[in-house]
Amino acid sequence: MIDEPPWKDSYEVVISLDRFDDSRTFSFLSRDGVRSKTEAMPAERGLLEAVDSEFEAGLVLDANYGIVGTVLGSFPSVNMITMAETSSRAANCCRVNAARNDVANVETTVVPWAPKDGPEYDVLTHAPKQANPLQVGRERLVRGLDELAPGGRCYIAGTNATGIEQYAETVADCCTDVREVSTDADCRVYTGIRPAKFDPPKFVEEHEFRATVDGFTCRFLTLPGLFSWRELDAGTRALLREVSVSRGDRVLDLACGYGAVGTFLGARTDLELYATDDDVISARYAQRNYERNGVTPVAVETGDCLDSFPDQQFDVVVSNPPTHAGSGVTMKLFEGVEDALASGGEFWIVYNEIMKYEYLLENKFAFDVEVVTSVDNFIVARATT
Repeated sequence: MIDEPPWKDSYEVVISLDRFDDSRTFSFLSRDGVRSKTEAMPAERGLLEAVDSEFEAGLVLDANYGIVGTVLGSFPSVNMITMAETSSRAANCCRVNAARNDVANVETTVVPWAPKDGPEYDVLTHAPKQANPLQVGRERLVRGLDELAPGGRCYIAGTNATGIEQYAETVADCCTDVREVSTDADCRVYTGIRPAKFDPPKFVEEHEFRATVDGFTCRFLTLPGLFSWRELDAGTRALLREVSVSRGDRVLDLACGYGAVGTFLGARTDLELYATDDDVISARYAQRNYERNGVTPVAVETGDCLDSFPDQQFDVVVSNPPTHAGSGVTMKLFEGVEDALASGGEFWIVYNEIMKYEYLLENKFAFDVEVVTSVDNFIVARATT
């Protein structure tokens, strides 16, 4: 399902580039939950000034809301640009912005690392996400290099805060003709050529742990970069101690992460489990964790809030939502829950007490809210309509 604008949390970002003789201007819509929603990042501008315009097929990793991919797609020689994102919300912005700027030779894909078995890309660009651990970003870079044609050129851009020196080391280890091409003091850009013989190093290893709640133990596989990937977080633990579901309930694990909530609920009770997360890596690990604990979900989807289940009704929705993503994400999530709850349904939620969601749910939505418990700085609430 594509969430088309106008969005309630829209921002407009307008950029022009000196390299265009006709001073073409590009207009982008961004939203809460994407990076640098009110202006282009220095890394994005750095890439657009550095990339040689004479190429045919390009791959843009961590495409964000589509600035780099859309502008590159407008180059006269370019036949195809693939914008790759892990976030469904960001990918949707990419699609909207390519169309908004009349750039038709662009496709957007939601993948954990880089698209497989695509065209032979001759240019790769990457502006890594600062929020990602370095090993995750470097893994994504080498996965992208693996899809680059031998002789193809990669560009990596960032600041000291994003660990650009470590990314530059990866390019130096994997590529030839490596050099710094940045002209902006706020951003460093490195480029290199992918050799014919390429054996990509591995930067990320899975992590396995067990968690016990009220005497019931489940096993989890995670990756660095996922929320609370080393151990079960205190908020989710508090939520699981309070939430109850009945046999046969249609239960949605909303913003599921690697599937901790759905795993415990499904392992304890025979229910119809659905799950969704905006992040494709989270959703894939949720699927794996449900299955390794004997839980067979009806569906696990990658999607923005409840976009993946537009017509489904649920008896219980359970969530430890991404409070850091911005109010636009939160409001859309709550609106989706309000529409998706069956008559007599329950919305169970855990959040930091500073968010005061109990007041938002009561005053902005048609929920009756009961604060079930407060543990440390977390509130567990049950909302009904």
